[in-house]
Amino acid sequence: GDDGQRVGELARASRTTQPGMTRLLGQLEQDGLVLRSPDPEDSRATVVTITDAGRTLLHAWRDEIQRILAPRFSDLDDTDWNHLARAAEILHTHSLLERTAR
Repeated sequence: GDDGQRVGELARASRTTQPGMTRLLGQLEQDGLVLRSPDPEDSRATVVTITDAGRTLLHAWRDEIQRILAPRFSDLDDTDWNHLARAAEILHTHSLLERTAR
């Protein structure tokens, strides 16, 4: 999000360890793709935000994935797309509920 996320939240969402996520974020920060800063609500925690360069790279990666995958789904009709959209909504909602339950 625009407000950033804590390292622990990113680790849980990625199903990795906090030290592993910290190492990954160190590389991403070195590459100018994210910024790490103290959490204003808890000085022991770190908040990570994506930079403009990171957002540009993320959008380019998503576009590339879409370009690669689109031909594999070209035969889907509207009903199939509606089912996939609903499944994505369910997964998104479940993910949000899981995060808020913690």
